[in-house]
Amino acid sequence: MSGKRPISGLLTVALCLLTCMLVGALACGGRIFDPSLSSFQIIAGGLVGGAFLVAIQARRLEYVAGVGVVAFALTSAISEPWSASLLVRNAVWVIALLVAVFGALRIEDGMRRVSFGKFVLWAVVFGIVYLCTLGVLRLMRPGPVNPEVVIANLKLGVLIGAGIGLGHEIAERARSHRQRLSSQL
Repeated sequence: MSGKRPISGLLTVALCLLTCMLVGALACGGRIFDPSLSSFQIIAGGLVGGAFLVAIQARRLEYVAGVGVVAFALTSAISEPWSASLLVRNAVWVIALLVAVFGALRIEDGMRRVSFGKFVLWAVVFGIVYLCTLGVLRLMRPGPVNPEVVIANLKLGVLIGAGIGLGHEIAERARSHRQRLSSQL
């Protein structure tokens, strides 16, 4: 791995986190900074989603697994009180984030001609994955479906997806701009 590649990965993760924070702050205000609220998932999703993105792009399964284990451990550490169902829920959400990033990347690969705005695709993919994940969790713990919870999860998915997608787009543009500059020298 070259010396530039880790910097590029860190830039991507940082941009995904920052754009998620921006999108989240615009949509939810300062509530995204309160770990006790569900809107904090926007920040956590930006960080973990950005790390999954870099790991997937590096094509290293051990990186993807490492990000997943660390994300699961951190979400479980800040969750109270611990229970088996809480740990399962955390694992399902981490897997959902991985599936959303992987799915958005795969679909994006087929849209090479689109130069900007792919973050909208990311928002849609994440929204769909978050709704499906809520469905999976409902199957595991049957009960009434609260429409407000469905809307809130859709909103979280869309915001996280838009933030990660925008961060990814900015990182890709910066990377291609840097390559063009270096090839001209």
